[in-house]
Amino acid sequence: MAENRGGGNRAFWPVVGFVLALALGAISYILSPVAIQYVVPQLNNGQMPYDQLVVAVAGVIFLILGAIVVLIIAAAVPKNRNPMDKISEKELLEQRALRNKRRVAKKKRELDMKKQSRK
Repeated sequence: MAENRGGGNRAFWPVVGFVLALALGAISYILSPVAIQYVVPQLNNGQMPYDQLVVAVAGVIFLILGAIVVLIIAAAVPKNRNPMDKISEKELLEQRALRNKRRVAKKKRELDMKKQSRK
């Protein structure tokens, strides 16, 4: 039976990411005139046309919001635990020794069977 690892909606994550990017783009485009009004007048001095300035500021806001979302997601998503992390070094050595014993016993049986078949 297949093991359920959680996140059953994993197939939709790219769609959710795309919708999130669209939403962040819309939010940043809406917030850019406000940011231009309060922040950018000191930086621009009329050197850039207003339409280009809106797009540039929206891009910066988009990057900032995207970074915040990525940090939140990275903190909220549980870490996948590898089952091999729970095995101690001693157990690994014991398993290796057991595999070696089985391999040697198998070779011995094969040699015994060859000897018996030759007789």
